[in-house]
Amino acid sequence: MKIIFLDIDGVLNFYKSKKIDTRCLFYLKRIVKKTNAYIVLSSSWKESVLYPQCCSEFDNQVLDDLMNRSGLPFIGVTPDIDPRRREVEIQEWLKTAPEPVESFVIIDDLKFGFPVTFHDNFVQTSGFLKWGLTYRQASKAIKILNHKL
Repeated sequence: MKIIFLDIDGVLNFYKSKKIDTRCLFYLKRIVKKTNAYIVLSSSWKESVLYPQCCSEFDNQVLDDLMNRSGLPFIGVTPDIDPRRREVEIQEWLKTAPEPVESFVIIDDLKFGFPVTFHDNFVQTSGFLKWGLTYRQASKAIKILNHKL
């Protein structure tokens, strides 16, 4: 099984986009199509899955659109351990994965502890103040997932 640990803010949206940017979503779909990877939310947006009653209707709708209408295979969320240490949450998810993980990539605009803990599996986007996920970053994610680096 191949896994994409996905952040949303700064990856699928940015300051000029209203919610999810269609260009960024296109690149995510390209990654999934070229790798047959599944998506695990590592974003703070996972709260919409874990605690839907605590989130706004807008947030729940955006996440529902992503998970159920865009054809992207979400299979879960990382555990809620420490929002400042996303790398720890990903490590825990990998330990308890429902199937063996062949390869994985982390796509996030923030570094957290990824450059140290998951150097070869981390793709940092340009972030919320720029363009989110780009073609070049999507191509790198595909190479990581398909062991082509």
